[in-house]
Amino acid sequence: MKKLSWILNIVLLIIVGVMFYMFMIKGSTNQTEDGRTAIMISEGERIKVLGDMRKFLDHVQTMVEAIGDDDIEKFSTAASGVGLAQEAPPPPGLVRKLPLEFKTMGIATHTAFDDLAKAADNGANGQELAKELSVIMSNCTTCHSAYRLEIEAD
Repeated sequence: MKKLSWILNIVLLIIVGVMFYMFMIKGSTNQTEDGRTAIMISEGERIKVLGDMRKFLDHVQTMVEAIGDDDIEKFSTAASGVGLAQEAPPPPGLVRKLPLEFKTMGIATHTAFDDLAKAADNGANGQELAKELSVIMSNCTTCHSAYRLEIEAD
């Protein structure tokens, strides 16, 4: 009886491990012919993710403009507007579909914008802020090179 209990516990642990991998690490993905990973999501989820990306781009444009105008306060406001503290958590169903690397990169990017706003508030100059912004933008180009969003089959 004790041996059966151990076997059942091991089988259960394996099942939980596989489920954790599928739902939290791998997500709902497929490889594509262009070498990127397709993240399979619903049309509504795709609209939300693309809207978030456009928000990033709008705020980056404002930050670049602020550097040109030497308006550090405007820069800080734009950076903090896409920081982690300003973002509502994504729907759990969407989180399950996103691969771990995508989620990690997204959180790191939001956090980097928070750090950038703090740097602006602490007296960083436009050149320093532009250099840090370029580092954040490398997250964007890395992500777009690695992933694309596709509508999942019904």
